[in-house]
Amino acid sequence: MPFKTAHILKFAFLASVLAGALASVAAAQADYLPLQVGRQWVLRLPASPSAVVFTVTGENGGVYSVDFDNPWIKSVLELRPQGDKVVITGVTINGQHSALPANTVYWDFGAAHNATWQNSIGSMTIVSRTKTVRAPAGRFNNCIEIRETNQQGNQNYWVFAPRVGFVQFGEDKVAFLLDRTSEGAASRTQPPPPATTPAPAITSGLRIGLSVNPFATEKYDGSSIEPHFKQAVAAGISIVYISPKWNEIEPKASEYRFDSVDADIERAVRNNVPVVCDFRVIDTNQRAMPTDLQKKDFDDREVHARLLAALDALAPHFRGRVRWLMIGNEIDPYFGGHSREVSAYARLFGDGAQHAKQLVPGLMVSATATVGGLNQINGLLRPIYSQSDFVGLTYYPLNADFTVRGPDTVASDFARMVEAAAGKPILLQEVGYPSSTRNNSSDSQQAQFFQQVFDSLRRYRNNFIAANFFLMADFPDWLVDQFSRYYGSNAERFRSYLKTLGVFDDQGRPKPSWKVFQQNARSVQGM
Repeated sequence: MPFKTAHILKFAFLASVLAGALASVAAAQADYLPLQVGRQWVLRLPASPSAVVFTVTGENGGVYSVDFDNPWIKSVLELRPQGDKVVITGVTINGQHSALPANTVYWDFGAAHNATWQNSIGSMTIVSRTKTVRAPAGRFNNCIEIRETNQQGNQNYWVFAPRVGFVQFGEDKVAFLLDRTSEGAASRTQPPPPATTPAPAITSGLRIGLSVNPFATEKYDGSSIEPHFKQAVAAGISIVYISPKWNEIEPKASEYRFDSVDADIERAVRNNVPVVCDFRVIDTNQRAMPTDLQKKDFDDREVHARLLAALDALAPHFRGRVRWLMIGNEIDPYFGGHSREVSAYARLFGDGAQHAKQLVPGLMVSATATVGGLNQINGLLRPIYSQSDFVGLTYYPLNADFTVRGPDTVASDFARMVEAAAGKPILLQEVGYPSSTRNNSSDSQQAQFFQQVFDSLRRYRNNFIAANFFLMADFPDWLVDQFSRYYGSNAERFRSYLKTLGVFDDQGRPKPSWKVFQQNARSVQGM
């Protein structure tokens, strides 16, 4: 198997795991109606002075009073958030208060598309979970639209944007659209937080990460990730790495899904950790672009416009956590076979990088290459990396047949990285090493590799921004089977490579590399 093919399989696999099998199970429900006392939404009918105004005027025992001022009948709604649901406990109309039956679900933001539920008011239906609303306050993506049909057959339409709340009331030409909120004018895509939330202030110094996944003996879902993320934090991680694919966050033109991004960012927010994000426009050996853009040139006007729009939509979900952004994952294998496309991609990259920095002041932008493609950074890929603020790399010292090179090659590999970066800081997006004897490795050799990486990071600490180690736990056999079938290879050496990248084995037992990680993660950062 040629060396390039080995890397293509390997990195495509890593990307699919990070953005698919692991991230999707941890998806979190966004807050579609953030209720705080004093918050206000003003919605206006275009070309008319008429307005609908929602104001949160008080809170008592978890029940919020929301004044609903409109051109017809003023009322007060009593709302209690309950997980993904909002329960209405009572309503006051023209001074007359009416209590509603216990647990009357008014809006269910966790319900599936076309789901319907009944309450004492009438029938509620999820009309859309991906609606885009263009309002005076900006454009809002991934909105949930709920149709209310009361007992008399009259209909109301409520539209909510994630972490914003009310953005539309009514439908079609008589729809009231968000004009402003109590937080001030909304950003172009989604307020608050505004897309211009600055990147977190980061003191200089090396940062360490570890890609966290459930253990093979556990249920493969988000609840299993949480305790291991805490383990990683306790061991000293100081970054979180995420890698959304463009065609996964935008499955249809201008319709976005950020569930997995929101879950990862929420975890980073809770632990006050900055985030490294690789936005995969290219993913190793292929384009990761929306289907309708796949065959268009990188410098096509629509491709440029859609990339900027996708960044507009993505930036508010960063919530001030993302400090480093890569536009393109392991791009050297792709351009190795499509060298004539480099100039066009360089123009797309430049526009995307400039726009992202406007959205997130203080952001640093690059693209990611493999260590195997170091010689291309100042060669074929120079038009791209000449515009970058740092050099993003992935590091897996593999031979073409999925055997590993010895840990004694780490020092020379790091020297080559520093030389190729030519003075720019380096961010190691992924660092990994299998432990199987089938790959000419072992548990102790994996530990030696980790130690050599930490030693080289100490030697070159002024040259490196961060290093993210992959992976916390070996994959279960069923997942290895799944990926083997996907790639059409059941070769034992390929399977063992996939299986043994973790610092814990498939029974949840720590390998020696976990001890090395614990001993070095904090000290190498000067903690």
